[in-house]
Amino acid sequence: AMRLLVVDDNAVNRRLVKIHFEDWAIDEAENGQQGVRMAQSAVVPYHAILMDINMPVMDGYDATRAIRRLAPYKRTPILGISANAMSTDERWMECGMTAMHPKPVKWGALREAVLETVRQV
Repeated sequence: AMRLLVVDDNAVNRRLVKIHFEDWAIDEAENGQQGVRMAQSAVVPYHAILMDINMPVMDGYDATRAIRRLAPYKRTPILGISANAMSTDERWMECGMTAMHPKPVKWGALREAVLETVRQV
């Protein structure tokens, strides 16, 4: 199965990811710091990461920077999800995210984007 890490402080959002990616093996992190730790300790690297932006402890930008420094994750798709980040906002590009998706999430489009980016790696 494809492995997906979802990093989001909102349990409802994490549950929705599980519903829409039900054929994937999904691990969950509640904040960026936890997400970085899970990426570091994963025996098999994740195929993709869904990253919320606004979270306690460590936000999605800092978490993405930290994950990009890990050898297996130089090219892994990391897709940001945010209610306030515009696709024109350069912070998500600067931190190394692959793409930014607005909330409310269009699940079909997000799933397609994840599959497409995983194929390109």
